[in-house]
Amino acid sequence: MSDERAGLISSTAPNAYDEESTPTTTDDARRGGAAPATSRRRSVAASVAIAAVLVLAGTMVFLLAHDAVRAKALGLRHKSSWRRHRVTERARPAQLGEKEGKGANQPWELASAAERLVARMTVVPGTENTPIDVGSSLGTSQPGPPKFLSSWASAPYWKKNSYISVHETPGSEQAKVVVTGHATDIYKYAKYWLASATHWGLAARLSGDGTKWNGWEDKTMGLKTNLHHIEGDPIVIASDTGDVYFSCSQDDIEARFEATGADMIASGETQLWPEVRSYFAEKDINDWKIENSNLGNIGKAAEPENGDGKPYRWPNAGLIMGRKSALLRYVNAVEDIMYTIPSHGDNRFDKNCLPFKMSLADALNSHISDAFYDDQLCLNAYIMAEMAKKNIKVKVDIDGSILNSPGGIDMDMMKRDPVSGRVYNAMTGKSPCAWHFNNPLAKTRMVTAVEKFPNYFLSNFIGGERIKEHKIAAEAKAKADALKGTKLP
Repeated sequence: MSDERAGLISSTAPNAYDEESTPTTTDDARRGGAAPATSRRRSVAASVAIAAVLVLAGTMVFLLAHDAVRAKALGLRHKSSWRRHRVTERARPAQLGEKEGKGANQPWELASAAERLVARMTVVPGTENTPIDVGSSLGTSQPGPPKFLSSWASAPYWKKNSYISVHETPGSEQAKVVVTGHATDIYKYAKYWLASATHWGLAARLSGDGTKWNGWEDKTMGLKTNLHHIEGDPIVIASDTGDVYFSCSQDDIEARFEATGADMIASGETQLWPEVRSYFAEKDINDWKIENSNLGNIGKAAEPENGDGKPYRWPNAGLIMGRKSALLRYVNAVEDIMYTIPSHGDNRFDKNCLPFKMSLADALNSHISDAFYDDQLCLNAYIMAEMAKKNIKVKVDIDGSILNSPGGIDMDMMKRDPVSGRVYNAMTGKSPCAWHFNNPLAKTRMVTAVEKFPNYFLSNFIGGERIKEHKIAAEAKAKADALKGTKLP
């Protein structure tokens, strides 16, 4: 039940019977008033009980009648949406600056604007996850994954979960562009991702809330589950959630994507990772990849300041996009090239992707893919195979025309066009629709980017509190460091 409804019930319910208002002293008893007083108390108590029941019944009728109006106003699809699982059913987030774990004791009024955005998300019908208690008798009988995820049956995730939940923002089912991601705790790992998407008017869906991270296979399974529950064939952007900002409207993204002629595009980065060295020798394939991935003037804001302006030639799995149908083909292809890796005696997923043109024996001998499932290894294998087929519908965004994973880009290379107001990468002269700060150094610059370009990646009103949160954390760290410095060795 929402806070507003809980408040309505508590504010309209009559107070409990106040015994202090009824004569109960020994003097009253001597005057013969004890019996009448008892009778009055019973009468009033009965009236109060009846009134409370009527008020509660009336409130429930109001909620049911009002829900259709509320659902329409919020863009929700189901009249009973107020009864659906909401992210807020977990402990509410702590006030900025408070220690993690105190959320349940914090007044909701103290929640930040970004946290309130998270609270509006509701579970997509049919994706409800029931955690499995491995210590109970029921835990001994694990249902396993749904049929469309049967290739992932040995993933550790299924030992403790019955499904992969997907939460959506209002109206996502009608969107032409949907941004998706996987986050085990939306408040902690995705609230600014969500704030950025909302700032640009993008519908969002997130899988995995309330679960434990097991490995990169969770992300791929979450993506397929998300796609499985999206109607139609919209454009879907699938990204990491902790290090991505958006910077285009739905219409702009759609126009750019359509102009490429592609069904699927992967963001590019400067390095091949994991480093499958045999890929470097595939000159014809790599040359055709560059030719096929030339996106012309899409997203152009200035002339490139570094070489040919196309430095991002290797796919990055933290930011990809495509029609829903194309991304489903991609995940299905990943499943087709998965093989069983040697056991490491722990709880990791026992499958990974076979690199392009590599035999199983060579893969096992090279140890390039036998450590753990790596979604980027899988993406690179898929892209190499599609480039070998000369598939013009699959591309790598080598200059950040729509998707950019620039790594530890120098902040001086992030500039703003004074005419259009667009922020662009000076290395390429392109102003992308999504920025992926895809290494540890780059992640430290995400707050700096918000400060340098106000009201661009995040709204000043929703998400802008990230600056305040960062300053509080920095001050706390400085104080802790100072205290350490004062201690005697």
